This record gives sequence, structure tokens and C-alpha cells, in this order.
Amino acid sequence: IDRAISYAKKFSALVCIAGLIFGGLLILCIPVLLNVFSVSNALRPDIIKIFVIMGSLMALKAFNAFIVIGVLRSGGDTKFALFLELGCMWLVSLPLTFLAAFKGLPIFVLVALTYTEEIAKFMFGVPRALSKKWAANIVKELN
Repeated sequence: IDRAISYAKKFSALVCIAGLIFGGLLILCIPVLLNVFSVSNALRPDIIKIFVIMGSLMALKAFNAFIVIGVLRSGGDTKFALFLELGCMWLVSLPLTFLAAFKGLPIFVLVALTYTEEIAKFMFGVPRALSKKWAANIVKELN
């Protein structure tokens, strides 16, 4: 259990660093991506904003995926992980995005609102991970 907690701490730092690096690379590669996918001049400003949003929040998304899958689920806290993912999506992200779409807000705002799920996951997932309630031996002893 102690080793799992130690690995969780180390990997969470690595995941954040990788998310920052790849998010930065995404932002740096925006001009190349626009040319590769032949984005029209009319769509360019919105697509650039979408890529900046995605790149800026990539570390948060990667960290949350690690917390939910790599920590909570692998430690046996599957019910909390399930409720965390479903609750953040259905109670936070989807309603906000739906209301914004209904009001006719621009597409890049809708994309940003889908990331409210990640903010909520962070707010509820990190305290659970820090509490160490997830850390359980889920493998029978083989003596």
C-alpha cells in the first residue's frame, strides 16, 4: 500500500509534466495543424482558440485521467471513480454546455465549457486521492 501511494505521487508529477509539454507542443503546432487540415480562413480564429483551450488544459485533463484511472480505480475505489466521472459530466459539463449552446454562444466557448468537467473532477478527485481511502490491497495473497 505504501509503495502504491509513493508511485501515485511520483506518477502524478510525471503526468502533469507530460501534459504541460504536450499541451505546449499542441499550441506551438497550431499553424502546422491548420495547414495540414486545410482550415478555411473563416474558421481559423475559432479553431485557434479551440486549440489554445485544449493545449492549456491538457495537463489538467491528463492529471484527472491519472487520478481516476491510475489511482482511484486501480486502488479499488471504483464506486467513487464512477460517481466522480458521471457526476462531473452529467451534473456540471453537459448542463453548462447545453445551456450555452441553447443561447447560441460561439463554439470555442462550448469547448471551454466542456472542460468544466475537468475542473470539477480536480476539485473532488484530488481530496479523495490525498485521503488515501482508495489505497486497498485488491489482490489476494499468493502464499
